Amino acid sequence: MVHQSADSRLRFWAILAGLAVPIAFLTVLAFFARLWWVAELATHFRLQYAFCATLLAVGVALSRKYLVTVAILALAALNAAFVLPLYVGRQPSAPGPELRCLLLNVNTSSREYDRVAAIVKEGAADIVALLEVNGEWRERLSRLVDSTYYTFWEPRPDNFGIALLTRLVPIGSGTHYFGSGGVPSIACTLATAELPLVVLATHPLPPRNTEYARGRNTQLGAIGDWATRQTMPVLVVGDLNATPFSPQFRGLLTRSGLRNSQKGFGFQGTWPSSSPVLRIPIDHILHSRRFHVSSRRIGPNTGSDHLAVLATLDLQAMPVQPPGAGDQRLK
Repeated sequence: MVHQSADSRLRFWAILAGLAVPIAFLTVLAFFARLWWVAELATHFRLQYAFCATLLAVGVALSRKYLVTVAILALAALNAAFVLPLYVGRQPSAPGPELRCLLLNVNTSSREYDRVAAIVKEGAADIVALLEVNGEWRERLSRLVDSTYYTFWEPRPDNFGIALLTRLVPIGSGTHYFGSGGVPSIACTLATAELPLVVLATHPLPPRNTEYARGRNTQLGAIGDWATRQTMPVLVVGDLNATPFSPQFRGLLTRSGLRNSQKGFGFQGTWPSSSPVLRIPIDHILHSRRFHVSSRRIGPNTGSDHLAVLATLDLQAMPVQPPGAGDQRLK
């Protein structure tokens, strides 16, 4: 009987240790993300890897296999190291105009027009970016959304139409095609009490094959170059089809000097809305360092496969500097 019990414990910890193997494989694969788009897909689930590895380590520890436990815990810690920075570094709010921003990928095939209109109204946002907008979405939302918004539309029959709505007075706007993806982005310069700012609503291709991955990567790179040329504070809002753990996303931040509004507010996964376990953060609000993010949260389900992102940002006035001190193009 004792022998049978020992065999059961052996099988138990061996099964748990075996389950750690695919997690270890995906963790290692993720380090080759710059070389292969498939490897980049493995970067997006760092939180899930860390959570599952921790559970497995607890199970193995109960079988008193401590060396294996330590190895699995190290695997969990390695993945957690990518996630934990999202929970620290929140900037204190400071006096300045407060801007509310709402981002939602509505899902072209969805017909939940009333639910989307409701979240726009309830969010009372100054800036609203809606993605996957086709002609039907434009027609329905034009009737349902508050008439105080200035609206800019680039509807498409595929999944890459965009709408940008704003209560701030627009100074200028335009449609851009960044990189080789062939999908539109809307840029709009807006007036505020302090100084103008520029908002870019964008939706790169999903990296589902080599061509699409190249299109997304070139778009993110071109957006980074565009952001560096702006002399005003910048907001980049969109479904970037990349998480903060992707080297392409980190490259965009490095290239542009923009910050991730998620910083200090945690993981906040947005897609797929139907699966809290697999949900990852691919919908982003990026901002110049002139903005301070005072709040950021995920909205309710609107029938889309994405959840909305709602953020409140404080725009800081340009500090007075003596001649020659600092960069006057500070964003």
